[in-house]
Amino acid sequence: MQNLDVEPDDLVLEIGCGRGAAAALVCERLTTGRIVAIDRSPAMVTLAQRRNQRCLAAGRAEFLAVALADFNPGRQRFGKIFAVNVSAFWLGPALEELRHLQRLLARGGAIYLCYEQPTEERIAAIEERLIAGLTELGLVTAARRSQTGRSARLCVIGTSRSP
Repeated sequence: MQNLDVEPDDLVLEIGCGRGAAAALVCERLTTGRIVAIDRSPAMVTLAQRRNQRCLAAGRAEFLAVALADFNPGRQRFGKIFAVNVSAFWLGPALEELRHLQRLLARGGAIYLCYEQPTEERIAAIEERLIAGLTELGLVTAARRSQTGRSARLCVIGTSRSP
């Protein structure tokens, strides 16, 4: 979560929250900010809610069982949007998904798409695909790679232009 540089007042969206482990790390850094975490699996959302009961009670977290394509927060826009190991962004072009994220992003905000894979070759292919998609949308891109044990890690960041 160090790639996100979460500030205490950030409004954060997590795509594919699973059991809520990343949301818990983000919540630790929020005071007046909030995280909205979505997952298409109601079972995963229930587990994430259980894990993050204190953040829910404090009003710093919301967990929703909804697919990304169906997620509509109204006029709310997020300064930071992230996903960890969400296959939708690297199995195919994912342009529709990336466009949807771009619509949810506040001006000057950033999208963080992070992965851990067993080989450097898989990481390189994912990086290439994500950078191409984010660049096509006019986002400024950067990539951060690291190696831990037998896994390669990648975080591709797409930042919207400031007003």
